[in-house]
Amino acid sequence: MEETKSFWQSRSIIGSVVTIIALIASFRGVPLDGTVQTQLTDIILQGLALVGSGLALWGRVVATHKIG
Repeated sequence: MEETKSFWQSRSIIGSVVTIIALIASFRGVPLDGTVQTQLTDIILQGLALVGSGLALWGRVVATHKIG
């Protein structure tokens, strides 16, 4: 396991953030069970993948050098 990834690509980090948000929501009276938390984690990861792909595409479009 020598590959590295950014912290925002980590399911553990995203899941922890979602758990914190769920705790805050529950204090406010909005119940979020484990299934909803898992779904939110998946949605966030998919959204980040979409943003990353879009940025890569945009970077290639505005690039000033050819790929060699």
